[in-house]
Amino acid sequence: MIADSVDAAQFAARLEVVAEFAARRLAAVVGTNMTIAVAWGATVEAVSRHLIFSPTRGARVVQLNGSASASASNILNAGQLLDRFARAFSASAHHFPAPAFFDSATTREAMWQERSIQRVLGIRRNADVALFSVGALDNDVPDHLYRSGYLDAVDLQELRRDGIVGHIGSVFLRADGTSDGIAINRRSTGMPLSELRSVRTRILVASGPAKTAAVLAALRAGAATDLVLDEITAQALLDA
Repeated sequence: MIADSVDAAQFAARLEVVAEFAARRLAAVVGTNMTIAVAWGATVEAVSRHLIFSPTRGARVVQLNGSASASASNILNAGQLLDRFARAFSASAHHFPAPAFFDSATTREAMWQERSIQRVLGIRRNADVALFSVGALDNDVPDHLYRSGYLDAVDLQELRRDGIVGHIGSVFLRADGTSDGIAINRRSTGMPLSELRSVRTRILVASGPAKTAAVLAALRAGAATDLVLDEITAQALLDA
C-alpha cells in the first residue's frame, strides 16, 4: 500500500498520510477475539492518532516490546500508546512490564521465568496481527530507541561493527535480513523474528527514504505481509 504524498514535501506531512493509511488497513483486518501486537515509536504513535473506532468483542492489544528506561522521560509513553489502540478496538490492553533491553542476557533469562512476563509473552506469541515500523540509525525523525538512553555508545559501536541497518521492535537486523548471532538481541525484549513470522498479518509502516535499508532488511527477513509507505520511500526501495 503506497500513500499518495507527492504534494507533502515535508517529512511530518508524509508521515501523517502514511499513518492514516496504516490505521485504515489495521481497522480492516482486526476482528472479534483477535490479538494485536503493537510496537511503540514515533511512526506507530502517528498511526494511533488516526485510528478508526472499530469496536470488537474479545480482542486484546499487547505490547510488542518493552519500553522502560531510566533516562527516557521525554519519549513517547508506550503504555498510553497501547491504551489508545485498545480503546479504538474496545480491546483489553496487556502491557509489557520490562525495559527495551536488559543489562545482560542472564538477566533476561531470569526475568523470562516471572509469571507476569510469561503471561505477556504468551499473549504476544499468539498474536493475529502485528503493527510496527523499523528504526534506522540515520533518519529524518530521531529513532527513540537510539536517542533516548536505551543504548550507550559502546552498544552503538557494536551495532555498526556488526553491520546492523535497523531494528524491528528492538530486534536488530543486518542488511540481509538476518538477526542471529547479534549480541544485543540476546538482551532484547523484542519479538524474535521467528515468532513474528508466525503472525498471520504483519503490517510494516515506514516513511522517509532514510529507512530504506531497514525496510529492505525487514522484507528480506520475511517480517511483513503488508507494507505501508509514502511514494518517496517506495521509490527509494525500488531503486535500492
